[in-house]
Amino acid sequence: MPIPIPDFWRLVIDSRLLSPDDCGKLGEEFGRVKGAARQGNSRTLAEWLISRNVLSRYQAAVILGGKAGPFFYGDYQVYDRITAGPIAGAFRAIHTGVGHPVTLRFLTGPHVTGENALAKMRRRLEPCFAATHPHALRVFDFVEDGSYRFLVQENVPGGSLRDHLAHRGGRAPWEQACRLVRQAALAIAEMHERGAIVGDLRPDTLLYDAGHGIKVVFDPTAPPPAINFRRLDLEGELTPRADYAAPELGESPRPPDRLTDIYALGCTLFELIAGRPPFAGGDTASKLYRHANEAITPLHEEHGVPEGVTQTVAYMMAKNPAVRYPRMEDAAMSLGSLIDLSQGGLQPGRAPPTLPRFEAALANRRAATKRRPTSDTATTDPAQSPQTSQADTKPLSPGAGGKEQPEANATKSKTPWAWTRNAKVRIAVGSAGLLALLALFAWGAFEIGGCAAQSAAPTAAPEDAR
Repeated sequence: MPIPIPDFWRLVIDSRLLSPDDCGKLGEEFGRVKGAARQGNSRTLAEWLISRNVLSRYQAAVILGGKAGPFFYGDYQVYDRITAGPIAGAFRAIHTGVGHPVTLRFLTGPHVTGENALAKMRRRLEPCFAATHPHALRVFDFVEDGSYRFLVQENVPGGSLRDHLAHRGGRAPWEQACRLVRQAALAIAEMHERGAIVGDLRPDTLLYDAGHGIKVVFDPTAPPPAINFRRLDLEGELTPRADYAAPELGESPRPPDRLTDIYALGCTLFELIAGRPPFAGGDTASKLYRHANEAITPLHEEHGVPEGVTQTVAYMMAKNPAVRYPRMEDAAMSLGSLIDLSQGGLQPGRAPPTLPRFEAALANRRAATKRRPTSDTATTDPAQSPQTSQADTKPLSPGAGGKEQPEANATKSKTPWAWTRNAKVRIAVGSAGLLALLALFAWGAFEIGGCAAQSAAPTAAPEDAR
């Protein structure tokens, strides 16, 4: 049963998404909508606000669930939750100062607990902030907001490369396959130069930005852990990864490295052309055995591609690491020699116009942080109540775009490429604001007694809206 309309408005005000005056004006406008007096409830009101781009579908779902958020973290307002793809679990958000779209990835675990671990992670992240390869998912910032720790990353519409292939029979023309894998190879080569390893490369973990190609996703906070393919796999995680595992990873538990990244990308290229992994079928053990002992099918014989494609895949997937391409740049160079780079290439997507102002805002924040004297702050779990320092800023209203579904019973949210409104939220309800709230609905008494718009600090990570 939907929550009462007065409770809905109270939660909207408590969330700081809208001011009391804004709620009053919107309530009056909704009251004039045909049929609202007879059939209006909080769900129809929420749908109306979504259609007006006042709330995102994710925000409305959380409020309809009886919660006021939280939606604000530092300088960012969350408007959607990503539920599938390589960055599932992250949240789409907007920088409230300049309106730039980003994704927030909240961090937990030992690498963000304790000052020593945090200092180590900050040093690891520093070179990532300057990395701007067009085919790698950018990492803009690491934010410590009270007890919250989160990464601010590039917002990319679209899903995984696997999703893209699913709409095309599971395969790509060999020229396009070589272009896509070359894009990934160039981005990964830059990561390798910084000492970073991806560790889990496959169509499921590569982002596909429609019309622009690949975005490589990796975890910049810590090196990939050792993989033990012999452990009990209750979650079914190892078998899919075994399709792209270099033979040396199956010998004993060991962390991935540059050469295993090259092997995994070779497996991905094979699959893009053949429509299946090199050693499809069977359980984890049988896949690892075949990676170590069976020759791959020559692609030029089975799929009519140039022999050079078969040779490139063979060098990327050489079972002996000493025979494999030693550097990812070598694989990219070989792929580039197979295609006409001047024809039909996928170009990187154009950056949102807000990017320069956003980068300037980040630079100013970092400079201010360096000038500020440090203090010992206890690190707590993000589920505990943080002491956030939220700017007294009116949230920005969503625009159009977006492709991710925020919760099981909701349709797609709209991606705000240009949220432009930016005015201060009034914290206390004055007499005029209270009168506006009382007049929200012409058809009945709307009471919101004692509904001061208090800026309560968030008490949990963003809601799943489920």
